[in-house]
Amino acid sequence: MLNEKEIVSTELNVLDGTITYAEDQIGYVPNVGNMNPGTQKNLIKISNSQRAAYQEYLIHAYGKAIRIRSEIEGEKIFRLSQSAAIFTDDNYQIATPNSFIGRLVSIARVGEERESNAWGEYEILDVWQFERYRGTDVITQRRNFSRMIGNGSLEFILVNLKRWLNEKITNQREQDLQEKLAKLAQDVRQKNEQEQAEIIRQQKEEFRQKAEEQQKVVAREATYRDEKAKLEAEQQRRLAEEARRKKEEELLQALEDLEALEKEEGISDILIDTLKSFNDDPQETINLQHQPKLPEPQSIGLSTWFYVNLSEKQYDATHFGSKGLVVVEGVAGSGKTSVALGRTKSLLQLSQLPTTDERYTPDFDAQAQVGVVRTGELIQYLKDTCQELELHHFPVKEYSDIQLKLRHEWNLVGTKSGNKRFNYLPSLTYLPNIETCMVWASFVSICMAELIKTKILSQLMLLNNTESPTSLSLAVLKQINHIFQSKIPHKLYGFLANLSRLMNDTVDECFDKRVWLGWKMSDDAIHWFCIPDESPVSLIMALPQPFCFADSRRHAVTLVIPFFGLLNWQEWLPSKGSAVDQHGNPVSESTIEMAIEDKNFSGIKWKCPISNYNSEFEPITGSGVKNSYENILQPQIYQRQLEIFIETVIKNKDFSDIKWTFLMSDHFDSEFESFTLLNIQCVDDKLLCNQLYQQRLAIFNECKLVKFRRETGQYERERFYSYKKPYQIIDMPAVIRGDKNIIDLPKIRTFRSEHRNNVRNRLVSIFSNTINSPVGLYIETVINKIDNESPIPSNDLKQIRKRLNDRLLADVDIDLLLLLTMELVYGAGKNPVIKDDYLIEPDYYAAVFIDEVQDFTEIQVRLMSMLANPTYRAVTVVGDMGQRLHRPSVSSLSSCFTAEQWGNSHHIELTENIRQSRVDALNWLSSNYRYSFINNGDNFSTDPPDNKKGIQIHQLDVLVQPDQILSFLLEIPQTWTAVVVWPNQESAKFAADFLGEELAKGFIRTQFADHLDLSKRFMIHQTTPQHIKGLEFDYLMMVGAECYDLKDAIAINEVYVCLSRPIQQLVILGQLDQLDDRFLQLLKPFIQP
Repeated sequence: MLNEKEIVSTELNVLDGTITYAEDQIGYVPNVGNMNPGTQKNLIKISNSQRAAYQEYLIHAYGKAIRIRSEIEGEKIFRLSQSAAIFTDDNYQIATPNSFIGRLVSIARVGEERESNAWGEYEILDVWQFERYRGTDVITQRRNFSRMIGNGSLEFILVNLKRWLNEKITNQREQDLQEKLAKLAQDVRQKNEQEQAEIIRQQKEEFRQKAEEQQKVVAREATYRDEKAKLEAEQQRRLAEEARRKKEEELLQALEDLEALEKEEGISDILIDTLKSFNDDPQETINLQHQPKLPEPQSIGLSTWFYVNLSEKQYDATHFGSKGLVVVEGVAGSGKTSVALGRTKSLLQLSQLPTTDERYTPDFDAQAQVGVVRTGELIQYLKDTCQELELHHFPVKEYSDIQLKLRHEWNLVGTKSGNKRFNYLPSLTYLPNIETCMVWASFVSICMAELIKTKILSQLMLLNNTESPTSLSLAVLKQINHIFQSKIPHKLYGFLANLSRLMNDTVDECFDKRVWLGWKMSDDAIHWFCIPDESPVSLIMALPQPFCFADSRRHAVTLVIPFFGLLNWQEWLPSKGSAVDQHGNPVSESTIEMAIEDKNFSGIKWKCPISNYNSEFEPITGSGVKNSYENILQPQIYQRQLEIFIETVIKNKDFSDIKWTFLMSDHFDSEFESFTLLNIQCVDDKLLCNQLYQQRLAIFNECKLVKFRRETGQYERERFYSYKKPYQIIDMPAVIRGDKNIIDLPKIRTFRSEHRNNVRNRLVSIFSNTINSPVGLYIETVINKIDNESPIPSNDLKQIRKRLNDRLLADVDIDLLLLLTMELVYGAGKNPVIKDDYLIEPDYYAAVFIDEVQDFTEIQVRLMSMLANPTYRAVTVVGDMGQRLHRPSVSSLSSCFTAEQWGNSHHIELTENIRQSRVDALNWLSSNYRYSFINNGDNFSTDPPDNKKGIQIHQLDVLVQPDQILSFLLEIPQTWTAVVVWPNQESAKFAADFLGEELAKGFIRTQFADHLDLSKRFMIHQTTPQHIKGLEFDYLMMVGAECYDLKDAIAINEVYVCLSRPIQQLVILGQLDQLDDRFLQLLKPFIQP
């Protein structure tokens, strides 16, 4: 079984080894060598993050260790540090808080039995707690613990482990030496006694012999008697001298033997002194090194002890992970705030893990997170604890600072630009309960979104009516307007982000995926259609004109007559010409009537005269056939080639390779009539559209023959007619792909880009004009859009409208306006779809911690929770509805969050009052008060404790005579934190002024505080219940207990706050006969006579 000496020696060795390792890590600079650009910077960044963890370890080392006995691996010792420093040596077994072993050590309690796959069944044998030196001794005592507390197989409390171990070793050596010396002395005494006995025996034998001789020789002379006496005396002297000499030799030899066994300096001197003194029970004063003094706390704050001693519930909430909402509710003193700060710490440690760890997250630096409190007292209180947790740069802010920052960044009331457009209303004449609830905020949000939606659609419709009809932008905007009618966001939450996505998607759809047809109404007027969604047939066929199906391929031209134009079929054909059969003979009227009835002109042709002024003739050869078309397009080149060819034929006198293609030309007589026969087709709208989309529909105003050739081969005839297409088709996907068959592709791309930018600018202009003033939208919504279905009472709604009409904004308006603006810009980023430098998405915090959540309003909590990075939504809220001291405030925590956020949250309830657990009377009183007044329980939950220490209750009317408390205050230990709680600020301020001079005579300072300055530890604070909630004090005096109306919920909570703050001493003064009966029954066991 281990003893204290072995335990302490082992722990100091582990501490020494880990401190050395941590110092090496901090001083280590990686040899980056020849690395790629950026690698060195990244490596140093990672190293710095780990270095911070080792620096923290140098200060705090580890705070807890456990010894277990396992079924498989026997006895094992594990240790837990609050830092994320990693030690790879298995001999140390130091766990980080986020690890499996870290969880085991943190929640371990003596005697618990558990089971794991690795160890089988195991039992917690011992739990050891460690405290470190702080202040001026933090460096000199780096390899030492200031205190160690053992629970389990050995119960002990040791202070200054190094000194204790040195004393233990020294005492053990002295004890061993004393035992050796005692044994040596005993051996010497035994040896001397044996020698003396032998001498006496020999003397007696000699005397006997001599006596016998004397008896035989009686007559000897008397002179022999004198010689005998001399001989006897000399012999005694020699024997004594010999015995003394031997004794000294033995002692000196023993000294030399002992000195050879001792190695440490100082022991030999102790032994020599001890041997010289040769006392049976020696006493010696040993001068050891200076004993450092344990520092007194310099401010009021939570202890870091909790971070390595969490309960299972607390641990799971603290290490819930980087994402999601954690809600911690609990009684006063249950460690709610500790859990919240613990989660802040655990998030920070995710950035201190090695980058290879799958849990590594670099975003949770301490200064990237935020803690929010309602009153300033808690700021210093939390910051002191943050210092202990090495959260040096963790910002703790009042909500008013958050409100001011957002209002200023968004310039909501015009104060940032110096143009004050609204006035602030500091207070209301009524209690705005519903105005602070999410049911009202959600209703206003829906109405405001509807208002914005209506305004945007109206602007789009107005723009469509004023836009030039020749613009592609108009057609696109009409398409966007159509899409927006059904897809424009209908919720304010993320409105700008969704609007931006909708705008981008629709603009991309129109300019990247659609095909646009522009029909030329005239030379300067084009009507654009999005095909195939929009049909241009009605516009195309508005007036009869000759259309034809034709393309660049070798197909005959077909004239077009739409079904609805059959009755006046001739108006759809060229004005010159006539109807004939396939042989060119005129057709009868009956034939035409049948064709109209059947909607089939397949047997009828249109004999169309041809203009031949540009007709050509050409000799056809192999090369000539190949190049003829290109040559016609370039007449000069063709003419020269033709001349060269003819010269060659004449020179060689060889006409065998020549065929003469006869073309009609201007050499013929003008009376010669040239014509061509064209097909006629009746078409419906669908066929017409298909031909149009294939770019085969054209206007056939004249039949001008460009080329006419007769030859043998695949094509007997090849004709090219003159026609033009009265439209332009822009195939946006083909333009983006850069299809080679698109004529003037660069020009079309420029055209597309110009119209795309124009459409985007027009949309952004509409959005900016609509959403540039959230406060204006809020006022217009409340005044014009809120109907009788509003959740707010009509009288309150009238007052809201009146102050908004007067351009007055109260805090409830500002909070709601901030929330509405936050919903509006949520997810929109830094470049929203409006031209406003102010109205942008704010900088998010990596994580948000809200303390005493019950004293905020629902709207305030929702706003603060939305400031958490949307990637993680890491929000931690802690509170206790039994400590709600403000109106209006949260009525339902679930209402503060979205259904998704609340549904995925981790919710724990803490029921143990840890703060007052060491004083039974304090714990009993606060717990039973809560049970009776807040939980509405009957009678007491438990009987009063026998030990009444910690509570004093006196019948004193201190409100009339404040000097009666002087005697109590003068008895408070000077190292205690103390507060006197008055029922109102006037009494507290008067008492501080009245008592200040008298207390100063006893070297005691006091002050009135409407915001406690907790850095002033050694001062008696005079304040009210509102300013001590969330704090703890060694000593609390509650004055005027009869002033609290315990039929009012807030007053009930104020008394509970007072009862649950003290750690060691509670004093209640008042007129006890005026107390509520139930409260008096609780106090009776503690009332002093």
